[in-house]
Amino acid sequence: MEVSPIEFNYRRKTYYALIRKRCMSANSYHVKVINSTLDKVLSGNDILVIENNGNCYSATCVSNSAVKELVDAIIRGVLSSNTVKIQ
Repeated sequence: MEVSPIEFNYRRKTYYALIRKRCMSANSYHVKVINSTLDKVLSGNDILVIENNGNCYSATCVSNSAVKELVDAIIRGVLSSNTVKIQ
C-alpha cells in the first residue's frame, strides 16, 4: 500500500494530507487530512478518483459548499503534487 503526502492551500493556509491508493479500485484514492477539524469536514467525501488522463474528482456528489471548497483545494494539491503516482 503506497501512501503519498500532498500539500494544499485552503482558505489562505497551507495544510497537508496523505493520499492512499485503495485496493478495490485501480484509480480510487483515500484522502486523510492531517488536521482533525478539516478531516471531520471531509468525512464521507474522502475518496478521490484520479484518471490516467489527469482528471481528478470526488467519488461522491458534494452538495455542501464548504465541503466542495475543501475537496477542490485537495484536488488542486493532488494535481500539482509530484508525489502522487497515477497508475
